[in-house]
Amino acid sequence: MSNYSFIVYLSENTFVIKTTLKECSQAVKDYIDENMLGAREFYDDKAGLVLHPTEGKYAKISYNGRIWHYSDDMFDRKEFTEEQANQKPIIKLQTIKD
Repeated sequence: MSNYSFIVYLSENTFVIKTTLKECSQAVKDYIDENMLGAREFYDDKAGLVLHPTEGKYAKISYNGRIWHYSDDMFDRKEFTEEQANQKPIIKLQTIKD
Protein backbone atom coordinates (compact mmCIF):
# COMPACT_ATOMS: atom_id res chain seq x y z
CA MET A 1 0.00 0.00 0.00
CA SER A 2 1.41 3.38 -1.06
CA ASN A 3 1.42 6.47 1.11
CA TYR A 4 2.56 8.64 -1.78
CA SER A 5 0.40 11.32 -3.33
CA PHE A 6 0.26 13.70 -6.26
CA ILE A 7 0.46 17.48 -5.98
CA VAL A 8 -1.87 19.34 -8.34
CA TYR A 9 -1.66 23.08 -8.93
CA LEU A 10 -5.00 24.86 -9.12
CA SER A 11 -3.34 28.20 -9.88
CA GLU A 12 0.13 29.73 -9.78
CA ASN A 13 0.20 29.76 -5.95
CA THR A 14 -2.49 27.25 -4.95
CA PHE A 15 -2.12 23.49 -4.84
CA VAL A 16 -3.70 20.46 -3.19
CA ILE A 17 -2.48 16.95 -2.49
CA LYS A 18 -4.51 14.05 -3.89
CA THR A 19 -4.10 10.28 -4.03
CA THR A 20 -5.05 9.62 -7.68
CA LEU A 21 -5.07 11.55 -10.94
CA LYS A 22 -8.86 11.21 -10.98
CA GLU A 23 -8.99 13.04 -7.63
CA CYS A 24 -6.62 15.68 -9.04
CA SER A 25 -8.97 16.18 -11.98
CA GLN A 26 -11.97 16.57 -9.68
CA ALA A 27 -10.07 19.11 -7.56
CA VAL A 28 -9.35 21.17 -10.68
CA LYS A 29 -13.00 21.04 -11.79
CA ASP A 30 -14.19 21.99 -8.29
CA TYR A 31 -11.73 24.91 -8.15
CA ILE A 32 -12.94 26.16 -11.53
CA ASP A 33 -16.60 25.89 -10.47
CA GLU A 34 -16.11 27.44 -7.01
CA ASN A 35 -14.22 30.40 -8.48
CA MET A 36 -16.48 30.68 -11.55
CA LEU A 37 -13.50 30.63 -13.89
CA GLY A 38 -13.67 30.57 -17.64
CA ALA A 39 -10.97 28.77 -19.59
CA ARG A 40 -9.04 32.00 -20.11
CA GLU A 41 -9.00 32.79 -16.36
CA PHE A 42 -7.98 29.26 -15.42
CA TYR A 43 -4.80 28.92 -17.43
CA ASP A 44 -1.48 30.19 -16.14
CA ASP A 45 1.96 28.55 -16.00
CA LYS A 46 1.01 26.03 -13.32
CA ALA A 47 -2.77 25.57 -13.38
CA GLY A 48 -3.56 21.88 -13.85
CA LEU A 49 0.05 20.74 -13.48
CA VAL A 50 0.41 17.46 -11.56
CA LEU A 51 3.67 16.55 -9.85
CA HIS A 52 4.64 12.94 -9.15
CA PRO A 53 6.48 12.35 -5.83
CA THR A 54 9.65 11.07 -7.53
CA GLU A 55 9.28 11.87 -11.23
CA GLY A 56 8.42 15.58 -11.07
CA LYS A 57 6.14 16.95 -13.80
CA TYR A 58 3.82 14.03 -14.53
CA ALA A 59 0.47 15.14 -15.91
CA LYS A 60 -1.52 18.15 -17.04
CA ILE A 61 -5.23 18.54 -16.39
CA SER A 62 -7.09 20.61 -18.93
CA TYR A 63 -9.99 22.97 -18.24
CA ASN A 64 -12.51 20.23 -19.04
CA GLY A 65 -10.90 17.85 -16.53
CA ARG A 66 -9.19 15.56 -19.02
CA ILE A 67 -5.86 14.16 -17.78
CA TRP A 68 -2.85 14.21 -20.11
CA HIS A 69 0.66 12.76 -19.79
CA TYR A 70 2.99 15.72 -19.25
CA SER A 71 5.03 16.96 -22.19
CA ASP A 72 6.57 20.36 -22.86
CA ASP A 73 4.99 20.08 -26.31
CA MET A 74 1.25 20.43 -25.73
CA PHE A 75 0.55 18.81 -29.11
CA ASP A 76 2.47 15.67 -28.09
CA ARG A 77 0.39 14.84 -25.00
CA LYS A 78 -1.48 11.54 -24.70
CA GLU A 79 -4.49 11.09 -22.47
CA PHE A 80 -4.36 8.82 -19.41
CA THR A 81 -6.76 5.89 -19.47
CA GLU A 82 -9.50 5.64 -16.83
CA GLU A 83 -7.59 2.77 -15.21
CA GLN A 84 -4.37 4.79 -15.05
CA ALA A 85 -6.23 7.81 -13.65
CA ASN A 86 -7.52 5.74 -10.73
CA GLN A 87 -4.11 4.38 -9.69
CA LYS A 88 -2.02 5.74 -6.84
CA PRO A 89 1.48 6.96 -7.73
CA ILE A 90 3.85 4.14 -8.54
CA ILE A 91 7.30 4.63 -7.10
CA LYS A 92 10.13 2.96 -9.01
CA LEU A 93 12.95 1.99 -6.70
CA GLN A 94 16.39 1.49 -8.11
CA THR A 95 19.05 -0.81 -6.72
CA ILE A 96 22.47 0.75 -6.38
CA LYS A 97 25.25 -1.67 -7.19
CA ASP A 98 28.70 -1.41 -5.61
